[in-house]
Amino acid sequence: MPIRGLLISYFRLILFALAEQIAKWPKEYLLAGTADSFEQGIEQTGLSKADVIVVDIDTSPDNALPFITTLHAISEAKILLLTRLENNELQDKAIVFGARGVVDRNATPESFL
Repeated sequence: MPIRGLLISYFRLILFALAEQIAKWPKEYLLAGTADSFEQGIEQTGLSKADVIVVDIDTSPDNALPFITTLHAISEAKILLLTRLENNELQDKAIVFGARGVVDRNATPESFL
């Protein structure tokens, strides 16, 4: 059974690129949904039954930590952070709030999957 992933980012180009990568591995991964805002991400989390939720924390760094808390309250999915910034303090706090890992801007598509 493929791993179901939900992608959340305000940057639609990132959503498109990640969805394209997931589509290349249909036996292993399934795109459970996408959201281009945290609000839409909460809606999609309830609908998607995702195993993994990828959250672009650069989308809204000030709201990222409460958003992670909300995701944990409504889903058992693992949360993976996506970032292009070098904000180690935010990343560390996000891990404390329950994120399972961080994918930074140097990651290859293969290491992401």
